[in-house]
Amino acid sequence: MNTIEKLMDIIRKICPYTKITSTTELIDSEILTSIDLFLLVSEMEDTFNIHIDEEKILAENFSTPEKIVRVVLGEELD
Repeated sequence: MNTIEKLMDIIRKICPYTKITSTTELIDSEILTSIDLFLLVSEMEDTFNIHIDEEKILAENFSTPEKIVRVVLGEELD
């Protein structure tokens, strides 16, 4: 399972009743609330064994799963 798939699994656990793709607008469409964002960051830190700096926890960095992978996790998508 690659990074984007792992991330989308985390998002689906937080928002189980919403269909999520790699380009789904998470913030603008109000899929993720502020509490959900906190849970997402926590789960990402545990799953990927990383620490996400507070400066990166901005709505624009969490707009889509693709952007989260690029900006927050620092990986390029295939």
